[in-house]
Amino acid sequence: MSVETETEAVSAESPRLTPAADEKAPAEPITAKGQGDSINYPTGISFIAITLALCLNIFLILLDGSIISTAVPILTNEFHSLNDVGWYASVYFIGLAVSQLLFGKVNAIAPIKWTYLASLIVFLAGSAICGAAPTSPALIVGRAIAGFSAGGVLVGTFSLIPYTVPPIKRPLFIGLIGAVLGIGTAVGPLIGGALTMNVTWRWCANGMPQFYINLPIGGFAAVVFFFFVHPPRRETEKMHSLSQFLRNLDLIGLFFLTPSIVSLLLATMWGGLTYPWNSARIIALLVLFGVLFAAFIGVEVWQNDRAMIPRRILTQRSVIFASLFSFGTSGASFLLVYYVPIWFQAIQGVSPFEAGVRNLPMVLATTVFSLLGGVLITVIGYYSPFMIISSILAAVGAGLLTTFNPNTGSPKWIGYQVLYGLGVGFSRQTPLIFMFCQTIAGSIFLAVAQTLLVNGLVSGFADLGLPDLDPATLLTSGATTLGKNLSPEQYREFLQVYSDSLTTSWYTAVALAAFSIIGAIFVEHKRVKGKEKKQTVEVPTDAEK
Repeated sequence: MSVETETEAVSAESPRLTPAADEKAPAEPITAKGQGDSINYPTGISFIAITLALCLNIFLILLDGSIISTAVPILTNEFHSLNDVGWYASVYFIGLAVSQLLFGKVNAIAPIKWTYLASLIVFLAGSAICGAAPTSPALIVGRAIAGFSAGGVLVGTFSLIPYTVPPIKRPLFIGLIGAVLGIGTAVGPLIGGALTMNVTWRWCANGMPQFYINLPIGGFAAVVFFFFVHPPRRETEKMHSLSQFLRNLDLIGLFFLTPSIVSLLLATMWGGLTYPWNSARIIALLVLFGVLFAAFIGVEVWQNDRAMIPRRILTQRSVIFASLFSFGTSGASFLLVYYVPIWFQAIQGVSPFEAGVRNLPMVLATTVFSLLGGVLITVIGYYSPFMIISSILAAVGAGLLTTFNPNTGSPKWIGYQVLYGLGVGFSRQTPLIFMFCQTIAGSIFLAVAQTLLVNGLVSGFADLGLPDLDPATLLTSGATTLGKNLSPEQYREFLQVYSDSLTTSWYTAVALAAFSIIGAIFVEHKRVKGKEKKQTVEVPTDAEK
């Protein structure tokens, strides 16, 4: 049978049993006739509690993406692990990227409530491991666990929205989630700096407030979900066997995807530092990445609709080029948000909290112009012009950031960050489906920047010929303890080399932002604003099935 509704579009994320609704829709519960199921949307205290829990969890995920940036110098000082600086963020984003695809499949065929709770509990366990980590490798393991489970929390949040608010209210609710994402990014460096200075890094060291600070917040959210969230049982959850469940997860695709990304990450981490770029190990890793990733694409095409990325998605022009756009802009953004606070602490000698304050021009500009971009796209009706503007401004802004030196004054480091943030802000209007590309780019190019930074430090300090800056001991030093025993003249030379090494690694961000314009130009120039029209949504009955 057919249900006719007055809507602009039907959300692809909406569950099949959810009918579209308009302003004349009846009060809850709303029932999809013929399914025998109904959605009792939460109201009152239940709605407030669920909304708060969802927002807090998203806040934690994004806070973990930015909070660690101001704690990195302290971490490297404590663990004597400057060589591991890229791992702290990269391994988290690797897990987040891979698990998003997996949990997207899991949530389609398993009870969302229990999948979400399991992901949240593992996320908190990873946070606890990070907080108690006695060594740098232990911290990296904790970050990997937290990153993988964070993907389940992130995907689960958006999967639960159709069961939390009716269709007519979802755009506003998603806007609220988006605002929380921006706030988490903006305040992360400040919270990380304040906790690092006044309490301990162990309260924030997991990239989002993942260590100990995550435990009470996540614990509250888990209790709320256990007692208040009751999504209806869906047809897709009625599996007959464990083997059928596993087949629908596309574990074969995951088997090829995960090692391919890890191989690329290891090659970028080790290349030119631990091993020469032309060494057998690095070449083998790059070849392995190519073979495994090609196999992953082949599996996705073969699996068709059972794939983590269905074939119909892979063959869409807008999906391909918007993915390239997201890959470029997000790779640049992750890199700069992570390494610019290190520059403030290591070169300008400010505290972690002050580094977070000085990084605010970038993150606030990104947040403000993300909201403004959403308004302008709604008014004008086209998103592609803003993608082109984003690529140009981000590339110019990133290029100006590479001119930082020990004598750079506040007008420049404020203005350049605002310009870059303006460009990145306009890029935040791409759909959630491209978050996989965003997190993959972040994990890869944080590793690339680490390699460029450490290589620059080793060669630069070797050229200075200072006995207290032996390149052999550099990799076991902290980010802010280098050169502490130098004379004033030697220290000035040291700062210049350190600053040059950091800003040289930022050229990667310039290249990525410039690369993103390819996706912006060739994406389909479709109008997203249109007149309301009648849509017919087919809701099959049991007899029709």
